[in-house]
Amino acid sequence: MITREFYDEMFRIANLNRFTSHQAREMEKMIRDTFNPAYRVCPSCPQQIKHGQRLMLNYLREVQVISNDPEILFPSTPEIEVDIVEADKAGCSKCKRKVKTTK
Repeated sequence: MITREFYDEMFRIANLNRFTSHQAREMEKMIRDTFNPAYRVCPSCPQQIKHGQRLMLNYLREVQVISNDPEILFPSTPEIEVDIVEADKAGCSKCKRKVKTTK
């Protein structure tokens, strides 16, 4: 699992058309840190760079992304009205409490 920022940075590098030697070394570092510690790239060889980009895109398809923002499922706590008298008459389905009968 990787963070959203790291995912975006890998995706940006995997989709570049022109590379500088610095960007090629950055791509090599990302690949070595995440999934292939033995990976090496020649910064002047376009076929090795394309192969590295393909590796990154395949990895990004399979990896799960962790979001830094916690999702808000409920904006506020829902309020539920319960008629206690009617609930006691019906009984409990979880603990199988018998229905109260009044005489």
